[in-house]
Amino acid sequence: MILKRIRLGVVTLLAIGIAGYSVVQYGFVGLDKAGMVMQKISSGEVLSDMWRIMLSIHIATSIFALVLGPFLLLDSIRQKNKVLHKRMGYIYTAGVIGGGITGLYLAYYASGGTFAKIGFALMAITWLVTVFFAVKAATQKKNSPASTLDNGQLQCDIRCCHTANLVRYVYVCFRPSSI
Repeated sequence: MILKRIRLGVVTLLAIGIAGYSVVQYGFVGLDKAGMVMQKISSGEVLSDMWRIMLSIHIATSIFALVLGPFLLLDSIRQKNKVLHKRMGYIYTAGVIGGGITGLYLAYYASGGTFAKIGFALMAITWLVTVFFAVKAATQKKNSPASTLDNGQLQCDIRCCHTANLVRYVYVCFRPSSI
């Protein structure tokens, strides 16, 4: 129980930290002055308006998903305040769908070669697939009698979502500057 709280606390701090970094870097500093964008421009890449729009949508929607994700895993919200959990789940799902779809688009233009493009695409696909399974599990749990199989599947889907988010947090924190 204590290890679970520590792990969730670390993930929550990472999520809020990354979201805060994104708000400062892309919101206050500005999209065109952000480090990653400046690096792409200085390497000679021409960034289209569509790319900038997709990056903006990706950042805006992913922030909601990153911040809400850990809170959706809290037992106190999930079990005691189901209406709040459901509303947060809708926002989280919209954030993941927006971030995942735009992430697929942005993966095609990723710097760093073929492996970087494949890696970004796989992260986007993983995010979309895990949210699909989480929504599926939530709707099946609501429409079917409670059983250990349903609960086991729900726990597996929650772990998959948690793992996908953790991979994203670690990548954003430790990505090489060349990408």
